[in-house]
Amino acid sequence: MSLAEAQNGMQAALSRNAEQISNNMNAGMKASLGLEKTSNAQRLALFKEMIKNKDATLFDMVEVFQ
Repeated sequence: MSLAEAQNGMQAALSRNAEQISNNMNAGMKASLGLEKTSNAQRLALFKEMIKNKDATLFDMVEVFQ
C-alpha cells in the first residue's frame, strides 16, 4: 500500500466518522426537543418560535437595563 492510498483510506474513515457524529448529534437534538416525528417544516416553525421567544426575553432584559 502506498502512502497516498493510506492517506486516502484514513481520510475516508475520518469523513465517515464525522458524518456519523453529525448524524448522532442531530438525532440527539431532535430527541431532546421532542422532534423525532415531525417534518422539516414543523421543526423549522418550532425553531422560529423558539427564536421569537428568546428574542422577546432578550428584549425584556434590555428594557430592564435601560
